[in-house]
Amino acid sequence: MNNYIMAYDLGTGGIKASLYLEDGVQTGRAFAEYSTAYPKPGWHEQRPEDWWQGVCQSTTKLLAESNVPARKIVAVGLSGQSLVAAPLDRGGHLLLDRVPIWSDARATAEAGEFFATVPYEQWYLATGNGDPPETYSVMKLLWLRKHHPGIWERTAKVIGSKDYVNFKLTGEIATDYSYASGSGLFSLADWNYSDALLAAAGIDKCILPPILDSHAVVGKVTKRAAAECGLEAGTLVASGGVDNALMALGARGVGEGRVYTSLGSSSWIAVTSREPILDVNTRPFVFAHAEKGYYTSAVSIFAAGNAYRWAREELWQDLSGNESYAGMDRFAAASPTGANGVLFKSDAFRRQFSERRCGPARLVRGITMSTTRSDLLRAVLEGVAMDLNCYA
Repeated sequence: MNNYIMAYDLGTGGIKASLYLEDGVQTGRAFAEYSTAYPKPGWHEQRPEDWWQGVCQSTTKLLAESNVPARKIVAVGLSGQSLVAAPLDRGGHLLLDRVPIWSDARATAEAGEFFATVPYEQWYLATGNGDPPETYSVMKLLWLRKHHPGIWERTAKVIGSKDYVNFKLTGEIATDYSYASGSGLFSLADWNYSDALLAAAGIDKCILPPILDSHAVVGKVTKRAAAECGLEAGTLVASGGVDNALMALGARGVGEGRVYTSLGSSSWIAVTSREPILDVNTRPFVFAHAEKGYYTSAVSIFAAGNAYRWAREELWQDLSGNESYAGMDRFAAASPTGANGVLFKSDAFRRQFSERRCGPARLVRGITMSTTRSDLLRAVLEGVAMDLNCYA
């Protein structure tokens, strides 16, 4: 009689649920998609309730398709998209229907005000937070405090994406070292929140979740959660980790100098090491690894799978569902290498980030009267590959 582990990846485009035997052999998987709202330029928001519903839908589907009874799931764990700070009141209720996700860049002014107090280089070298600073959780909290003081006054805790799902599963609030390291308030050297950065931001440490190891048990699935998502009450829930760190773990990236490439909504090339790789000029971003004592340091582009999703929604609306991507691949293959002269720069989606990465962003070019949709699709794929190649 086999026991199983359920793993979830809470990504930008949806929840990916996978079922594994205890020896690590995958026996099934399911996907539930959700949307991102773009109410203003630079604003990227998602509904935490959509994350939870995605977990419930993918779990129900996976258990039904695999014919594995819920009682055989001995533990579950999540990876989650980074840099989210969802505010909860004292009763554990969400104070925002939609929250800024990792790519949200609205807090530019707040970042500027923060760096008037704390020199940017000092902050970066302490935290390793090398992506645009306005995207990190601390800046989102400063934005919330300035623009929604009433909500800020009612905020008792702020938690990340996978930590919100863990809270829905168990009723317990916690995070792990890898996710905390993306808060903008975490000292890589100390493996803890920085009192100096908290003081500079004027944020009380009590609103941040306690930090556990990624493998630590947060709690057990409650009866209420079990009724909603299909898992059995009492199932163990691990703390999990930020997507970057758990991807490194899944790619066997434990050990000095281990390198992997991630292709998701965004994409990055990362290396595992005992010391964080920090450089104030190129600014690789660093997360604490899921394996304590290691770090995963990376350089990235901000639109990879997102670019292909854009192509599906804007150019290929006649295809729908998850199989639409396989269909798009077939059409892209019909165009020759070079896409008949069409060039697509994936970081055109994130102009403000592009210049410090791989040069100024360029929109699609080379379109002629003979350009086909196959050319456009192949250009998107080649553009992502070319942007990653600038790090080779």
